[in-house]
Amino acid sequence: MDYVERFKYDGYCVIPNVVSDTESTDYLKTVKNVIQRHTPIKDYKGRDNRLYNLSELEPSFSSLYKNETLVSLAKEILNCESIDVWRDRLYPCETIMHPPVQNSNTAKCSPNKTLTCYLCLVSAEGMSVQHESHLEMTPFPHAHQNSIEGEGTIHPVNCKLTEIKGSLCAVFVHTNTVIEGKNPIEINGTWSPKVVWEYVDTESKNVFSHDGVDHGRITL
Repeated sequence: MDYVERFKYDGYCVIPNVVSDTESTDYLKTVKNVIQRHTPIKDYKGRDNRLYNLSELEPSFSSLYKNETLVSLAKEILNCESIDVWRDRLYPCETIMHPPVQNSNTAKCSPNKTLTCYLCLVSAEGMSVQHESHLEMTPFPHAHQNSIEGEGTIHPVNCKLTEIKGSLCAVFVHTNTVIEGKNPIEINGTWSPKVVWEYVDTESKNVFSHDGVDHGRITL
């Protein structure tokens, strides 16, 4: 099963070896510099959680979005000729995400015209997904309200999550797939930041976010 088939069947796919060890080391230094220069937005528990609009904070991040393998595969999955990057952000070190969520809670757009890319600069450890949850006809029940972005999160008891494996990889996730991010520091003492963005069909204009942040779109 190739990446496109796996994405459509499982609601996600893992693309290995997207960055090299040397590139990872360089980007980790850049991540640390960005965190030192800017204050991450706090999550609903008051912990430093994420930085938005990375390409504005540090232009070198743009080279990640333009990775030929990722761009080509995203175009194939979304069946489009031109693609944009939107809502680029960094989950630094305290938390990756919240308890189980669907990206469609905060990013309202056509699920066939966008996908989320998690670029794992160290490893995918701490990420879990629910297979085929993007195929569910009814929304999952939500038990928590995020005070920062306003989305509800899905209570873990309703999810049968599978942990994602892989180092220096990218994870393409369907916008309706249930995904969970844990704190890697609590798992094994390592630091595993994720650079995250949406690939969007350039022709798709019905894309907006409920988080109150002005997210620019960059046509690649």
